[in-house]
Amino acid sequence: MLAIFLAVFSSSPARADEGTWLSNVYGGIRAGTSTSSMTASKLTQDLQADGYQVTAAGTQRGTASGTLYLGYELPDHFAVEVAGTYVGRTRAALAGVLPANLNPLLEDAARIVRGSGDIISLEARYRWPLAQIIDLDLRAGPYVWITKTNVYVDGADQLNRTDEGIGYTLGVGPRFALGQHVGVGIGADFLQSNSDNHFVVFSATLEYHFR
Repeated sequence: MLAIFLAVFSSSPARADEGTWLSNVYGGIRAGTSTSSMTASKLTQDLQADGYQVTAAGTQRGTASGTLYLGYELPDHFAVEVAGTYVGRTRAALAGVLPANLNPLLEDAARIVRGSGDIISLEARYRWPLAQIIDLDLRAGPYVWITKTNVYVDGADQLNRTDEGIGYTLGVGPRFALGQHVGVGIGADFLQSNSDNHFVVFSATLEYHFR
């Protein structure tokens, strides 16, 4: 898939009448908030289903989210984007734990809540013109996530672990042109990190085109 994107990226620019490749480059920033499918009750149930005696479990994570991205416009309203996104830091808090050995429980709790943190994505974008200054952006692509997880037991920090993996994202949102170079918009992005955890990010966008 990466080879296909790079081959398309190196093809002729979308606007042949503009002299340089820079005229097809754009960049932007998205800032907003995220939600997670991982809840305290789900973590508790998952650990109990794995055979651990846990009376309570919780997940504490920041909901602020931010993205920096750089894109290149292609013919027929398509583009490719490289983006870096932060989706919050995760902390698992356990109570009422009575295993003979804590290590398997700590590792399992960290495995269940992983998937947030830093995300690097490669996305294909289609810009659907709706009106003279309004477009609808549709985005999709794979990403790599890196999660740094803390696991606490009865208020004491017991485990710090880093995990990484591959997921996919789908995004949609309108964009409003403010002149030739600047656009603003809103968006919703779904991020599926693994079978245990996914995120939905709602954000506002500020974008600049170098044309």
